[in-house]
Amino acid sequence: MGIDKSAAPLTGDAGDVITFTVTITNPDDGNNTDAFDADWTDDIPDDMTYQGGTIGCTGTCPAFDVSNVKQLKGHWSEFDLTDTATITYQAKLDDDVQSGATFTNTATITSTSLPGDFHTAPGLSTFSPDLSFERTGDKTEPGLDANDYTDSDSATVNVPQPAPVKTLVSTSEAAPPMDRLPIWRWARSPASVWRGHSRRPEPQRQITDTLPAGLSFLNDNSARVAFVTDDPDGGMTSSVGGPLRRRAQPERP
Repeated sequence: MGIDKSAAPLTGDAGDVITFTVTITNPDDGNNTDAFDADWTDDIPDDMTYQGGTIGCTGTCPAFDVSNVKQLKGHWSEFDLTDTATITYQAKLDDDVQSGATFTNTATITSTSLPGDFHTAPGLSTFSPDLSFERTGDKTEPGLDANDYTDSDSATVNVPQPAPVKTLVSTSEAAPPMDRLPIWRWARSPASVWRGHSRRPEPQRQITDTLPAGLSFLNDNSARVAFVTDDPDGGMTSSVGGPLRRRAQPERP
């Protein structure tokens, strides 16, 4: 049997809901046969929460067990050759996820080659009685390394890292080229930083804008810091307000 897992979208912020799709197949590749006692397990990473009632399936569907919301399960007593099961469910990124975090969600399928309890089945061959048991997905069980009836696949979700975006918006010239200015002219260039939607209290953050040689900061009391949020409840506070403070510059000789 084989398993394939995907996530949509692949990036998200705090509170965003991710849809996971798991496709389980038993392809007819000339060597496979019907599978028995197949088990699907899907581990939900920390800082993600399974959304109850969102699990669904098309095709050959299992009996689901969602009693443990950190590990979803499904069981088939038999999974016939060429059958396919497509399982979908949703999980939400918790409100306190960190920017730049990565969450890997892994799903696993195991099965056996015969129906019934292989622990009590007698050896099926007098030629090699110690290894003549049904094959499973657990190499610690009878059959050892031949127990390769297992497959797994992962889907990764990333929380974007904030990155500064800076643009030139105006100059003292009426219509100068935006990539160059005559000497003794000013340019107004705001630096904005996208922060994301984390509701976790953040440590002190600093925005530093280093001017290249030949430029001087025009301290005309017009520089400001603004915090913008699309949260209708606000939820963004800071002790910073009013004009920006100018960092002391070393005296030029």
